Amino acid sequence: MNARASGFFSIILAAIMVLALPACAEKSIPASVRGYSHHIENSIYNFTVNGAMGSNLGTNGGGSASSCCVMLPARWRPGLMATVDVEYSTPQGGPPPPPPPPRTFNVLIEEYTEQNSGALQVHFYPHGKVRIVVSKYSPGHPKYPPLEDIEPNWDWYRNYCTFDVPSDPVCKAVPKEKRQ
Repeated sequence: MNARASGFFSIILAAIMVLALPACAEKSIPASVRGYSHHIENSIYNFTVNGAMGSNLGTNGGGSASSCCVMLPARWRPGLMATVDVEYSTPQGGPPPPPPPPRTFNVLIEEYTEQNSGALQVHFYPHGKVRIVVSKYSPGHPKYPPLEDIEPNWDWYRNYCTFDVPSDPVCKAVPKEKRQ
């Protein structure tokens, strides 16, 4: 093969490799953004996760309206992080002290699977603790990861476990006094 033909084939091979790269790219899924505040001092005027807008939250509010969307890898991997930017508002009642300055948190995203992925749920705690859970369930659901200040609300799932899906493994964890 002469040098000219070899150069041509090298260009063709490079073009094929460049075109094949998107096929190797990581698959992403959209997730709505929802926030919960757990006894924080100041209300949250606004927050974003990797640039995707969340909504405002009171000092102890939860389940804020969902906003769309942040893109997540379809498969969780160890060390998966998100950047959460927060703007605070002045607390209600009494003379308003100025709100704290905006803050940026780099937060580990807790493990999720394709089967349980859903909304990206941001939990704001006092002293700057921020936790991110990706789940199709809401806090209080027995399949939602345990939270520091929220117990599973077994009463909500009594009918689910009694009539709808009694074979669901989570129903075996329902305390006997809550099954009635």
